[in-house]
Amino acid sequence: MILRLVVLTAVVLAAMALAAPTLVMAAPAASARAVHCRAAAGDSLPSADFEGRMKAVRGTHRMAMRFEVQERIGTTPWTRVEASPLRHWRRSSPGVASFSFVQRVENLRLEGAYRVVVAFRWRDRSGHVIRVARDASDPCRAAEPVPGT
Repeated sequence: MILRLVVLTAVVLAAMALAAPTLVMAAPAASARAVHCRAAAGDSLPSADFEGRMKAVRGTHRMAMRFEVQERIGTTPWTRVEASPLRHWRRSSPGVASFSFVQRVENLRLEGAYRVVVAFRWRDRSGHVIRVARDASDPCRAAEPVPGT
Protein backbone atom coordinates (compact mmCIF):
# COMPACT_ATOMS: atom_id res chain seq x y z
CA MET A 1 0.00 0.00 0.00
CA ILE A 2 2.79 2.44 0.89
CA LEU A 3 4.65 1.54 -2.32
CA ARG A 4 1.52 2.31 -4.38
CA LEU A 5 1.18 5.69 -2.67
CA VAL A 6 4.83 6.53 -3.36
CA VAL A 7 4.50 5.51 -7.03
CA LEU A 8 1.24 7.42 -7.42
CA THR A 9 2.78 10.52 -5.83
CA ALA A 10 5.78 10.28 -8.16
CA VAL A 11 3.50 10.00 -11.21
CA VAL A 12 1.45 13.04 -10.12
CA LEU A 13 4.60 15.10 -9.46
CA ALA A 14 6.06 14.13 -12.86
CA ALA A 15 2.83 15.14 -14.60
CA MET A 16 2.85 18.50 -12.81
CA ALA A 17 6.49 19.10 -13.78
CA LEU A 18 5.69 18.43 -17.44
CA ALA A 19 2.67 20.75 -17.36
CA ALA A 20 4.47 23.63 -15.61
CA PRO A 21 6.56 24.82 -18.62
CA THR A 22 3.38 25.05 -20.68
CA LEU A 23 1.83 27.37 -18.12
CA VAL A 24 4.94 29.55 -17.88
CA MET A 25 5.41 29.77 -21.65
CA ALA A 26 1.81 30.78 -22.40
CA ALA A 27 1.65 34.03 -24.36
CA PRO A 28 0.41 37.07 -22.43
CA ALA A 29 -3.00 38.47 -23.31
CA ALA A 30 -1.45 41.91 -23.95
CA SER A 31 1.97 43.35 -24.75
CA ALA A 32 3.75 46.55 -25.78
CA ARG A 33 6.91 46.81 -27.87
CA ALA A 34 9.10 49.27 -29.74
CA VAL A 35 8.75 48.52 -33.45
CA HIS A 36 11.06 51.08 -35.04
CA CYS A 37 13.18 54.04 -33.95
CA ARG A 38 14.17 56.53 -36.65
CA ALA A 39 17.09 58.92 -36.44
CA ALA A 40 16.74 62.51 -37.56
CA ALA A 41 16.85 62.98 -41.33
CA GLY A 42 17.17 66.33 -43.02
CA ASP A 43 14.90 68.83 -41.27
CA SER A 44 12.89 66.19 -39.38
CA LEU A 45 13.46 65.21 -35.77
CA PRO A 46 13.67 61.56 -34.64
CA SER A 47 10.51 59.45 -34.42
CA ALA A 48 9.49 56.02 -33.15
CA ASP A 49 6.75 53.45 -33.75
CA PHE A 50 5.37 51.50 -30.81
CA GLU A 51 2.90 48.62 -30.98
CA GLY A 52 0.27 47.39 -28.56
CA ARG A 53 -1.20 43.89 -29.03
CA MET A 54 -3.96 42.14 -27.18
CA LYS A 55 -5.98 38.95 -27.43
CA ALA A 56 -9.60 38.50 -26.47
CA VAL A 57 -10.27 36.77 -23.15
CA ARG A 58 -13.44 34.92 -22.22
CA GLY A 59 -16.44 37.24 -22.39
CA THR A 60 -14.72 39.92 -24.50
CA HIS A 61 -16.88 41.90 -26.91
CA ARG A 62 -14.52 44.82 -27.54
CA MET A 63 -10.92 45.66 -26.62
CA ALA A 64 -9.20 49.01 -26.17
CA MET A 65 -5.72 50.39 -25.50
CA ARG A 66 -4.20 53.76 -24.68
CA PHE A 67 -0.55 54.71 -25.18
CA GLU A 68 1.52 56.82 -22.81
CA VAL A 69 4.93 57.84 -24.13
CA GLN A 70 7.67 58.24 -21.57
CA GLU A 71 11.06 59.90 -21.96
CA ARG A 72 14.31 59.57 -20.07
CA ILE A 73 17.31 61.84 -20.50
CA GLY A 74 20.50 60.25 -19.19
CA THR A 75 19.81 58.53 -15.87
CA THR A 76 16.80 60.66 -14.85
CA PRO A 77 13.53 58.87 -14.02
CA TRP A 78 11.02 58.16 -16.80
CA THR A 79 8.63 61.09 -17.32
CA ARG A 80 5.40 61.29 -19.29
CA VAL A 81 5.45 63.09 -22.64
CA GLU A 82 2.33 65.20 -23.15
CA ALA A 83 0.75 64.58 -26.55
CA SER A 84 -2.97 65.12 -27.17
CA PRO A 85 -3.34 62.32 -29.79
CA LEU A 86 -2.25 59.85 -27.10
CA ARG A 87 -5.13 60.72 -24.77
CA HIS A 88 -7.62 58.72 -26.83
CA TRP A 89 -8.44 55.05 -26.35
CA ARG A 90 -7.90 52.99 -29.52
CA ARG A 91 -10.85 50.58 -29.83
CA SER A 92 -11.20 47.30 -31.66
CA SER A 93 -14.12 46.28 -33.78
CA PRO A 94 -16.68 44.20 -31.87
CA GLY A 95 -16.08 40.45 -31.65
CA VAL A 96 -12.49 40.26 -32.94
CA ALA A 97 -10.09 37.66 -31.51
CA SER A 98 -7.06 39.97 -31.45
CA PHE A 99 -6.32 43.66 -31.76
CA SER A 100 -3.09 45.52 -32.51
CA PHE A 101 -2.32 49.18 -33.05
CA VAL A 102 0.91 50.94 -34.05
CA GLN A 103 1.37 54.42 -32.61
CA ARG A 104 3.92 56.73 -34.24
CA VAL A 105 5.53 59.38 -32.06
CA GLU A 106 7.38 62.20 -33.79
CA ASN A 107 9.62 65.16 -32.90
CA LEU A 108 11.62 63.26 -30.29
CA ARG A 109 14.75 64.71 -28.75
CA LEU A 110 18.07 63.31 -29.94
CA GLU A 111 19.39 62.79 -26.41
CA GLY A 112 16.27 60.99 -25.16
CA ALA A 113 15.37 57.36 -24.64
CA TYR A 114 11.69 56.58 -25.19
CA ARG A 115 9.23 53.85 -24.26
CA VAL A 116 5.48 53.43 -24.11
CA VAL A 117 3.32 52.19 -21.30
CA VAL A 118 0.11 50.80 -22.75
CA ALA A 119 -3.10 50.48 -20.73
CA PHE A 120 -5.35 47.66 -21.96
CA ARG A 121 -9.08 47.10 -21.33
CA TRP A 122 -11.39 44.25 -22.23
CA ARG A 123 -15.14 44.98 -22.24
CA ASP A 124 -18.16 42.70 -22.35
CA ARG A 125 -21.33 43.23 -24.45
CA SER A 126 -22.74 45.60 -21.81
CA GLY A 127 -19.62 47.77 -21.96
CA HIS A 128 -18.41 46.72 -18.50
CA VAL A 129 -14.67 46.37 -18.07
CA ILE A 130 -13.94 42.68 -17.42
CA ARG A 131 -10.14 42.88 -17.36
CA VAL A 132 -7.36 45.48 -17.32
CA ALA A 133 -3.61 45.22 -17.87
CA ARG A 134 -0.56 47.42 -18.43
CA ASP A 135 2.72 46.72 -20.17
CA ALA A 136 5.80 48.80 -20.93
CA SER A 137 7.88 48.45 -24.07
CA ASP A 138 11.63 48.19 -24.06
CA PRO A 139 13.23 51.62 -24.44
CA CYS A 140 14.60 52.85 -27.72
CA ARG A 141 16.85 55.72 -28.67
CA ALA A 142 16.24 57.61 -31.84
CA ALA A 143 19.92 57.24 -32.73
CA GLU A 144 19.79 53.42 -32.37
CA PRO A 145 17.56 51.14 -34.48
CA VAL A 146 15.42 48.53 -32.73
CA PRO A 147 17.09 45.09 -33.05
CA GLY A 148 15.50 42.93 -35.74
CA THR A 149 14.05 45.81 -37.78
